[in-house]
Amino acid sequence: KPIKEENIEKAIKIVKELPEDADVAIFPEYMMAYPDGDLTPEFVQEIAEPLEGHFISALREAAREKGIWLVVNFFERGKRRPRNVNVIIDRKGSIISKYSKIHLFDVYGYKESEFFEAGTEIVTFDLEGLNVGIATCFDVRFPELFRRMALKGAKAFILPSAWYAGPAKEEQWFIMGRARAHENVAFVLAVGNSAKPFIGRSLVADPFGIVRLDLGNGEKLGFFELDEKEVEKARDVLPLLDLRRPDSYS
Repeated sequence: KPIKEENIEKAIKIVKELPEDADVAIFPEYMMAYPDGDLTPEFVQEIAEPLEGHFISALREAAREKGIWLVVNFFERGKRRPRNVNVIIDRKGSIISKYSKIHLFDVYGYKESEFFEAGTEIVTFDLEGLNVGIATCFDVRFPELFRRMALKGAKAFILPSAWYAGPAKEEQWFIMGRARAHENVAFVLAVGNSAKPFIGRSLVADPFGIVRLDLGNGEKLGFFELDEKEVEKARDVLPLLDLRRPDSYS
C-alpha cells in the first residue's frame, strides 16, 4: 500500500498473530510503502526515515512484545539519497545488524540508482547459532556476493525482494534463487512482495537447490522449519566450498 502508517499497522498485526513457536518473520522489500504508479525519487525521499524513526521503532516494539526475530525493509534517510535497507531485529527488540542493498536495479529501463544510494558492506549475522547472510532482490543476480557470504560462514541466505513481473521474470527468479542455494550448499529464504507490479512467489530452496516451499502469487503467509543439520549433511557429500580452486585459473 502507498500509505506508510497502514503498512506499519499491517506488519504489526501479522507479527502479533504468528504462532508462539515462530522464531523469525521475514518481510519483503518495499514493505514500507509503494505508490499507486511508478516509484519516484520524490516519493522515496518523502517517506524515508532515520533508523531511530517511527517505522523501525514500532517494529522493534512488536518484536519485543512477541519475542520474535524480524527482518524488515525500509528506506533509510541518508546524506545524499536514501538507502534501501534490511534491518535485523532480535527477540528483545534490539537491532542486530542492517544491510544496505549493494546492487541497484538499473535494468529493463528502470533506474533504482536515481532513488537510492548503493550500499558497500557484505553482511552476515548470528541468528541464535545459525550464521545467516542477507541480500536484497536484484542482488540475487550476482553470485559473487553470495559466495562471499558463504565463505564468511553463512549457511542460509535471507532475500527480501520486490521482483517486478515481466516476460520470463518468474522463471529467472526461481532459477537464480535455486542456483544461489545449490552452488553455496545453503538455504535461500526468498520473500517476495506480492503487490502490483511484483510477482510474489516467496520460496525456500534447500542446499541441493530443491524448492521446498513456494507460496505462489498473491499475498500469502508461509512457514518453514530450517534444520542446520541439512546444510552440514549436504556439505559432507557436496563440499563445493572446499573444492574451490580460485588461484589455479589461468
